[in-house]
Amino acid sequence: MPRTALVVVRAFGFLAPRMDMHKCSASIITIAPELDNAIATISYLSKSKVIAAIGHSAGSYDDALRAIEAGAGLVTHFSNGMSKLSDGDRTFATAILYQSNIPFEIILDGHHVNSIDTKTIFEVAAPRAVLITDAMSATGMPDGDYQIGSLKVIVKDSTARLENGLSLAGSTLTMQKAVSNALELGISNQIVENAAKLLPSALLRGVS
Repeated sequence: MPRTALVVVRAFGFLAPRMDMHKCSASIITIAPELDNAIATISYLSKSKVIAAIGHSAGSYDDALRAIEAGAGLVTHFSNGMSKLSDGDRTFATAILYQSNIPFEIILDGHHVNSIDTKTIFEVAAPRAVLITDAMSATGMPDGDYQIGSLKVIVKDSTARLENGLSLAGSTLTMQKAVSNALELGISNQIVENAAKLLPSALLRGVS
């Protein structure tokens, strides 16, 4: 679990009663709901016009549902940094897809979510999908060595991975390519427009 997520949760859990969130410039904060104070923090943020997103999580089916009940309003890059749909019937991912109605981000670069899961996701919950890129500094650049903070990233065939060669490290996806990929998968123009433009705009208007 990223240390930053833990710091955010603990900081907000301790400081929430003393903070004026109307002066906060953040529109979205991602929290792993299984961490200490996370549920209280999600509730606080959701009442303070900040989107409490859930993700980067090793949480369970029940953790996801508790977070949603507390006011979580978005899922950070669904099926990445969390369980996969193939991991079982009662997982963090299945709770989000089948037992909630909140929007979820998805990275359609052909690497972050496999084609079978992508098909299932859009069959079950297409109106809730939000296209994102998760793009890092190598976007639009040649293959080679890059950095994300202190982490070395190797980009090969336009796919960004950590030095171990296993873990994805963001993407080099553009929104134009994400839209193109969605259309190539047979997703309708209406759903793609909603995912790339209308739903993201509506989410941000709600906290502006």
